[in-house]
Amino acid sequence: MHTGIWPWPTNSLLEEALLHVEQSLVRTTKMRSWSSVLKLSTENELISSASISEEDVDADAKPFAFAEAPKRRHVWTESAREQHKQACKAKGKLTLGQKLEIVRRHEARDPEDHKTQAQLAAMFGKSRSAISKILRPENISKLKKISDTGIHPGVKRFSPAQHPELEKRMHQFALEAASRGVCRRAQLCKCAETIAKEMGISNFRATHGWYSRFVRRHGLAKSPRESATSPVLTATASNEMDLVRGNSSSSISTVGDE
Repeated sequence: MHTGIWPWPTNSLLEEALLHVEQSLVRTTKMRSWSSVLKLSTENELISSASISEEDVDADAKPFAFAEAPKRRHVWTESAREQHKQACKAKGKLTLGQKLEIVRRHEARDPEDHKTQAQLAAMFGKSRSAISKILRPENISKLKKISDTGIHPGVKRFSPAQHPELEKRMHQFALEAASRGVCRRAQLCKCAETIAKEMGISNFRATHGWYSRFVRRHGLAKSPRESATSPVLTATASNEMDLVRGNSSSSISTVGDE
């Protein structure tokens, strides 16, 4: 007869219940351990995939991201190649007058007189690089300073004067004396030493070598009639076009030469 009260569980029932609880706990523990293992392995994979070295990235990216564009090769035409070849083979040096003419034409503001480097190269039979070298600011300054000392425009090679002011004064004296036909070598050398002493130049000597170089630099020549007995200087007869074309062939050193 049922009295409304649950019967007290027996030992077997309790043992069975405890066994189920224990099994549930074991399963829960295993699931948690497997979950932590999976999570840890996933994190390790992410870390290993993110820790690729920069060298590997660069090695993979270089062929695509850093590929250099091929350099454009200059294509020579037959006429340009021949002109460049002739200009490079040209052995004739430009005279001081020609170089000054190149500077003047390049700096000219008149459109009819102004010439580009390419036009000047064709006009004087030189390469464009040679014209560009002459037109460098430092070379233009040297050319103008040398011209101011009275160097003859027909010389092709020249050295800057060691004493520019002395050179200027001697040039003026030589021209005035040569125009009268009374300037002999001894007189010119004596005048040079006197001017040098007035200027305080103690290491100057008007030797025969200095006299010969001075004559060549300034385009002076001995008079054919009197050269056998007494060297008298006369101004070299040259018109402007002769100087530009380079008819004089004096040579000493170079500035802005090709």
